[in-house]
Amino acid sequence: MGNLISVDYRKNIYGNRVNMYILVNTTFNNKDDICSLLEDYAKHLGALYSLQWLNYGRFWFFKLVNVDLNRAVSVMMKYENKLNKIMLYNSHLYPILRDKFPKIAIELLDEEQCLFRGIHDYVSSKGTTFILKTPTLESKTDNGAIISEANLQYPFILVRLDAGVSFYKIDENNVVKCLGYSPIGTDAIAALFEIFDRNSQVNNISNVNINEIMEFAKIGANAKCDILVSDIYGGSYDEVSLPDDLIASSLGKLQHFSFKRVGSAEDNKMTEIMQSNVDSSVDSMSKRTQDSKDFQLSDKGSSEDGYSVSSVNSNDIRSSLPLQTSEFAKLRPSKEDFAKSLALMLAINVSQHAFLHTTLCDAKCIVMIGEIFENEFYRETMDYWVKFWSQKSVECLFVRQPSIVGLVGACLIGN
Repeated sequence: MGNLISVDYRKNIYGNRVNMYILVNTTFNNKDDICSLLEDYAKHLGALYSLQWLNYGRFWFFKLVNVDLNRAVSVMMKYENKLNKIMLYNSHLYPILRDKFPKIAIELLDEEQCLFRGIHDYVSSKGTTFILKTPTLESKTDNGAIISEANLQYPFILVRLDAGVSFYKIDENNVVKCLGYSPIGTDAIAALFEIFDRNSQVNNISNVNINEIMEFAKIGANAKCDILVSDIYGGSYDEVSLPDDLIASSLGKLQHFSFKRVGSAEDNKMTEIMQSNVDSSVDSMSKRTQDSKDFQLSDKGSSEDGYSVSSVNSNDIRSSLPLQTSEFAKLRPSKEDFAKSLALMLAINVSQHAFLHTTLCDAKCIVMIGEIFENEFYRETMDYWVKFWSQKSVECLFVRQPSIVGLVGACLIGN
């Protein structure tokens, strides 16, 4: 079989971050051979790396963070005489490595083909595939590895959340069907956060990645950015089962947001606009409820068993609103608040689309893959919303070590 490596290269065009992932499949049984390669990378490139031993026995993985590509390839060339084949699914790397390694077979593969092969192999590995957020469903082996007790059910919906979002159906015969795609993924979230931060006058940061944004989101309050049901109705809207903290409009409170100091002319103008919007919304709701006061919301059409919408006085609504616009003008959302709103916006959209696909495909399981799910907060968030839409009828699983899956698939295809 010889020695084979698969390489992936990711560049964040917004933060100028370059990550390189290398999976080594070698006939050498001596771990020191691999460790020496890692040490060379760390020494010459000043890069971070992680070494993970997989159950496959001869696979070793490491990740280089913020590396210079040319220097990384130069260090790799030191091991040219030990390599038989290089597997790639990143077209940017292909011409570079082809020129640097003319004597080595370099194969450019389809990224999704590698991903599906890797996931299929992961599924075949008993108990080592998925990680769940629920501690009671997890146990640890002697070496600390988490073993999930989840039972994967076919067919399942595979959700790949990366720069965009892709949805696939995978059946028990490993037949893959593409179901759809959304261009709103982690890159869109990172770009929006960068725009917000650049325009903020407090604690500007730069070059953040999606996991750092999720850490901000963990302590944020999205109510400063999002319009909630309580902002419209003064509380929950029980007649149609809308809780008071349900998001009615993501980022809705920022449509007239000013980054200027409180009390400035721009700030006063924003307050006037927001007060006008509140008055308009209140009057509209008052008229709607008055016109529909006799409308019964019961499934059975019975006034005794159902709910009716009573008339509401607009002045009562105004007085019951918990957040006056003059107060809101002083509540500037922080980067943590904005990050929380972005995190929820993405989770709500992805989880709802995934659940709808389970309904169409008669599936009871959703498998999600993406580096964003290495963040525990976001796994919990996505898991909550899948349960919300499905009323706990669909299980949500997350692929462990997402950076490895495609590389494993590439090595398996290469062998």
